[in-house]
Amino acid sequence: MLDGKKIRRFVSGQRPFTVLILLTLLGFAAVPFLDSIGVSLGVGALFGITALLALALLTATLLLMNIGAVDTDGAEIARLLTRDRQAQVLIQRWIVRARWYRYVGGAAGLAFALGWTGHFVLFGMIGIMTGAVLSESARVGKPVDGPRTAELTRRSLRRYVSGGQQYVLYLIAGLGCGLTVFSLVDGGRGWSLYGSLSVLLLVGVVLIAQWRVVVRSRPALPEPLRHADDLLRYLANTRSLADPAMALGFALLAETFGIWAGPQGLTNVAGIAEFVCFVLALGVWWQNRRLGLDRLSDVELANPPSQGVAGSKDQTTVSSTHDS
Repeated sequence: MLDGKKIRRFVSGQRPFTVLILLTLLGFAAVPFLDSIGVSLGVGALFGITALLALALLTATLLLMNIGAVDTDGAEIARLLTRDRQAQVLIQRWIVRARWYRYVGGAAGLAFALGWTGHFVLFGMIGIMTGAVLSESARVGKPVDGPRTAELTRRSLRRYVSGGQQYVLYLIAGLGCGLTVFSLVDGGRGWSLYGSLSVLLLVGVVLIAQWRVVVRSRPALPEPLRHADDLLRYLANTRSLADPAMALGFALLAETFGIWAGPQGLTNVAGIAEFVCFVLALGVWWQNRRLGLDRLSDVELANPPSQGVAGSKDQTTVSSTHDS
């Protein structure tokens, strides 16, 4: 069985450079043999081929790890967030699922861009966003037959989101509205209208997905599991949905501003706005890579499952038994 932690350390540490050097030396050692069979390669060509083989090997290893859902730090993050063993399993399962959906979606977006459009950043982020929405829409586990106990909890969206992130989403939506109106008034740039409408559609889909995460039902659980579930709803709405939505929103705005900028680039206001939005999109994506859970903020650490999500003390819980 593959040891994911050892593989991750191997790929992310200094060992790839050692492997590259060893493969290069082996390549040089193969020069006499190649000459003996009539194959002549220059030093530069041999070094390039060897380096490409090593890079391909490491890339294939990472690809297989992510497609195979080999997650090496999910358990460690879960232990950081809660001491309860059952809650750790719940959190780790969500981390593995969310990261896998995002990775597959992003890879599909890049493949689509490679074969059709060439807009790698935009379609990669579209794939990540699609994977995130599908991940939070997935049903975990199978329905239980027979009587079961359900928890009826009054929840509000504001208790499971970050205010700053929501304001940024509203800002993106506001810019999308402005560009939509501007495109309709101008009437001569159809693709800019499609881009601005895509921004509004994105924000709408994310808000609906966040609301569904908040209101989805759950059975009556012990207190540690209930707090872990509250934390996962918060992380799903912030790290899994809001962050990639902000990155994609800025990327769509950059594409739309780019249409208005035209060939003049940074010499006009639209060109500057395009550049700023593109940088913001890359920055948000970089902070949110792998859900950003290896850089937990003070919010998650200050509100561990033992204390609940911020504001959850005002919620009212009623348990009722019903037939499935």
